[in-house]
Amino acid sequence: MGRVRFQLAIIALFVVASVVAAGERGADPPVLIPAPKTVTWIQRDLVLRGSAKIVLPEKASPDVWAAANGLARAIQDAAGKKIAIVRGRVEKERAGSFVLRPGFKDAELGSEGYDLSVDRGVVLQAADGRGLFYAAQTLRQLLHKGNRVTLAGCNIRDWPSWPYRGLQIDPARNYMTPAFLKQQIDFISAYKLNHLHLHLTDDQGWRLEIKAYPNLASENKYTQAEMKDLIAYARERFVTIVPEMDMPGHPKEFGRKFPDLYHNDCMCIGNEKTYQVVEQIWKEAAEVFDSPYMHVGGDETNDVLECSVCRAKWEEVGKEPNPPGSLVAYFLARVNEIIKAQGKQAIAWTQDNRHWKGTLPKDMIMMAWTTPAVDCARQGYQVINAYVRPLYFDGGHGIPAFLKWRTNDGVSEPLPTLMGAEAQVWYGYGEKPFVEEEFYRDEGYFPRLLVFADRVWGPPPGDPYADPTVFDRRALDHKARFFSGYPFPYPPKSLDPNAPFPW
Repeated sequence: MGRVRFQLAIIALFVVASVVAAGERGADPPVLIPAPKTVTWIQRDLVLRGSAKIVLPEKASPDVWAAANGLARAIQDAAGKKIAIVRGRVEKERAGSFVLRPGFKDAELGSEGYDLSVDRGVVLQAADGRGLFYAAQTLRQLLHKGNRVTLAGCNIRDWPSWPYRGLQIDPARNYMTPAFLKQQIDFISAYKLNHLHLHLTDDQGWRLEIKAYPNLASENKYTQAEMKDLIAYARERFVTIVPEMDMPGHPKEFGRKFPDLYHNDCMCIGNEKTYQVVEQIWKEAAEVFDSPYMHVGGDETNDVLECSVCRAKWEEVGKEPNPPGSLVAYFLARVNEIIKAQGKQAIAWTQDNRHWKGTLPKDMIMMAWTTPAVDCARQGYQVINAYVRPLYFDGGHGIPAFLKWRTNDGVSEPLPTLMGAEAQVWYGYGEKPFVEEEFYRDEGYFPRLLVFADRVWGPPPGDPYADPTVFDRRALDHKARFFSGYPFPYPPKSLDPNAPFPW
């Protein structure tokens, strides 16, 4: 009997070792971007076996299923392994499998944070599918494919510092296919950004189909069906698509279709028919987009009082008890009411001090690109930091500038109305055809995406990755692991004195 017990013990140890141990960890743990708030590394790895499964609660909600699908995609992409998703009991760890536990209440983690453990099995805990999805993106970076596929052993607690983490892309000036936009959703969601802002109208093109005005959209456009499909794709990856239809400025394409409502590079603000058309546009947009936010643009335009209709309107509104700061501010306030009537909230660009100075309605969100976000927050506005330096990728700002940047601009005071930040990718300004490889190369897209995602998620205590040389090595690790075959203009000067500025 003693010999049998000894043999069984040896077999049991072999089975456990075959499931869990891939050997001692090397000196360097995996590089994680964004850096989690807390990580404890375990000096053994988990081998991913063919028997591994993703286990959900019996009554998993759609958002938890979306997180599970995201985990399955991450494993497929990183390791080339398909993995089954099953329902079952999730109270305990399952050796060699992935257990998803929604409903995990933790004030520190909040609604998007997660608790992740990789030991004999993998346990992902979060309040709902969002946090579970972000845990899955971290797991993607823990995977290593060598002779065997392994997951680095660890315990992680992580959460975002800011609820709004966005990227803006401009298909108005240069049309981009839905397939390309889906690819960008994959990229940004993998790095835990949760908003994709699409600049859909400008002088060069009107890209969204408006059924009431079928001639308004350009030849290269997104039908409402195509846009709904893109929105559904983004929703599965916990990305909200925020539409921008820029008005009253940047309207040349609008003016070509409505010449009676356009003059001097501006919509005719004094003409009541303008508001009828604008209202229909936003009604249809609100039916297409599930975003709570609608971006109205609003910058880079001035009052055009040479128009007698606009001049008469300005004389009329100037007599009101609390007149707006400008005719453009009057227009935006009216559009704000149109958008509110659709159950949405309007976002507008800041515009230096020409027609802002707190004159817009306080229930509008400011996207601060020329004005420091903290100034808008101090005026009582909800605000998204999109400051041109360094958040405009086309501005030539190097990685060190991003590493010095803070979502709250480094102020110590609490800013409860600061929602987060958004990086801006303006490509070509319609002056040349869209070429995907040039887009990635000329904008320094991937290095800047990684550093922005790292900063807006929020660094761990002590900000240990703010040194440019440290970040360089992290970026190069991800370049090799996740961006093979894509233009990734690196290394920067801190690693190679002959490297071209500014990457």
